Amino acid sequence: MYVANRNLDKIPIMLVGDLNVNLTSGDGQQLLQFLDDTWNLKINNDISLPTMKGSTCIDAVFSRNMSQIKTLKYVSYFSYHNPLLSITERGER
Repeated sequence: MYVANRNLDKIPIMLVGDLNVNLTSGDGQQLLQFLDDTWNLKINNDISLPTMKGSTCIDAVFSRNMSQIKTLKYVSYFSYHNPLLSITERGER
């Protein structure tokens, strides 16, 4: 039997992706605002640091209800894409 969880807003979430929208553009700012307003997801990476050769930031790591997350650009020698690396502490089991 499914029991509705009334505390869904307390669930830790990490959303990671290649969003294919420049996060510094107007559309990107609207996306950031939507994710914050709707899901309380905060961006963990610095959008002023480009993740593509064209000096745009289209990759992002968002989280909510998680502490100790550090997101950095990862150096890739085989792609024009600069992937992100996130480090977080492992919680108690």
